[in-house]
Amino acid sequence: MKEYPVFEELIPDQPRQNLREFIDTLRDGGYQVTDGHTPDPDLIDPMGRAVETWRENYPYSERLSREEYELEKYYLQIELLKLQYWAEDTGQ
Repeated sequence: MKEYPVFEELIPDQPRQNLREFIDTLRDGGYQVTDGHTPDPDLIDPMGRAVETWRENYPYSERLSREEYELEKYYLQIELLKLQYWAEDTGQ
């Protein structure tokens, strides 16, 4: 997985206040934003490569599809409900 140290150096302490400054710093550093093949725009590094920001600290090699994500979320919600019912029943 490729790391992008520029982000760690440039990420503002207070993102909402410094977002415009952060974007300007990225632009000055040669980064650009383009419409990609997904609903989200792509961030392009100075070498012309797409920056896959979703991969930063992502524990898996591939991103889940929306359908897979929703199915896994559904199953986890069921397990959470089971736990909540168990906690109520046992007074935990």
